[in-house]
Amino acid sequence: MKFALFTSTENFVDEHYLIERIFECGADYLYVDKPNLTELQLEHWLLALPPEIREKSFICGNPNVASEFGLLGFHRDSAWFEKNQSAVPSSDIQASMETSSLDVSLIGYSQVVLVPANKFKGLAGVRSAFEDKKVAIFFAGDSDDFNLDALQKAGFDGVAVRSGVWEYADSISAWRRLCKK
Repeated sequence: MKFALFTSTENFVDEHYLIERIFECGADYLYVDKPNLTELQLEHWLLALPPEIREKSFICGNPNVASEFGLLGFHRDSAWFEKNQSAVPSSDIQASMETSSLDVSLIGYSQVVLVPANKFKGLAGVRSAFEDKKVAIFFAGDSDDFNLDALQKAGFDGVAVRSGVWEYADSISAWRRLCKK
C-alpha cells in the first residue's frame, strides 16, 4: 500500500521539517496544496523542499509549475481534465485526477486517480470500474476514514491523507499511527 500526504493549505513553522520526517516514516508522495500563496511564495515554498521530495510531489494546480520545478506531476479534478484535454502535457510529468464519479472516460489522461471518501460510501466495485486502465487508484480522505485492510481488499493501490495529520501537535506520530491502522 502506498501513502500520499496532502500539505496543509496554510503555512506554518517547521512544515518542511515535518514533511521530511514524514517521508522518512514511509510517505511515498506529497500533494502540494497551497491556494493562498502568491506565485513567488509558492516558488520559494517548493524550492525549500529537498529535491528527492520534489521528485515525488504533485502540485494541486498548474501543470507548468510541475514541469518548471521538477515535480512528479500535477493534480486537478475531473472537471478540469474534461475542459482542458488538449492542455494535458505529453512530457514526463504525471497527471493525478480526483474523480467525482466512476465514469472512466477521462482516466486515460492521468496516471493516478484519487477517489474521495465522501463520494463513495461503499468500496465494492471501485477497482473493477478502473480494471482495464493502467492507473494507480488512491482512496482520498481524512485519516479517520481509513481502514487499510478493507481498502487493500477492495483493490486500492494507496491512500491519500487530506487531513488528520497536521491537526496534531505531533504530526509525525499521527502519520505513524495512520500507517499502522
